[in-house]
Amino acid sequence: MRNSIPPNYKMHEQPHFRSYCKSQQGAALLVSLVMIFILSLLGLTSMRSSSLETRMAANSIEKDITFQAADSASEIVLKVEQNLADVICSDTPMQSQITNINHGDNLDTQAQIAYGGETVAVGYSLGEGVSALQFIATGTSTMTATGTSTSITQGVIILGAKGNGGGC
Repeated sequence: MRNSIPPNYKMHEQPHFRSYCKSQQGAALLVSLVMIFILSLLGLTSMRSSSLETRMAANSIEKDITFQAADSASEIVLKVEQNLADVICSDTPMQSQITNINHGDNLDTQAQIAYGGETVAVGYSLGEGVSALQFIATGTSTMTATGTSTSITQGVIILGAKGNGGGC
């Protein structure tokens, strides 16, 4: 014969069931609430970390854009021979607004070239009639929306006849 519960059996009327129910104090509820709280904190922390990483990546891209623009500006100003000739005879550095490398309206790029004077050419110090003209080019690029800025300075030496001084 199978072990079955009689139809008139009422579990809540049994003495051991009543004592078991009275001993429960809601520990499972408390543990589950603590677990939900901890998981919520973990989720918030990971969201904050993700947004920080996104901002860091955006800053890196902006810095790369301004670096490339500033480097290009200093190269452009040095490649135009008339710029070099004009700055030799000038007492002040020449400033140029470079617009063809701007990345939209958000990027302001400028270049400046200055004459550094005449010096002894490296490798020709014992020989007569050879000197070097020094030029200093500075490219600056600023992303106006975020304030990210890069400035690059590079020097160039052009060999020429000693005492020429650029023809001024």
